[in-house]
Amino acid sequence: MKNKFVMTQAVCSEGMELLKEKADVFVADAPDPNAYLGEMQEADA
Repeated sequence: MKNKFVMTQAVCSEGMELLKEKADVFVADAPDPNAYLGEMQEADA
């Protein structure tokens, strides 16, 4: 099972590809934090 990372903004596409090999990545960039609270509760980092 992969870890789950929540980020406030994406890094360069090469960096995102490297991260996606190691973890499930969610970019929390919506203006309303309530839109991604569930993602944050399940995150490892």
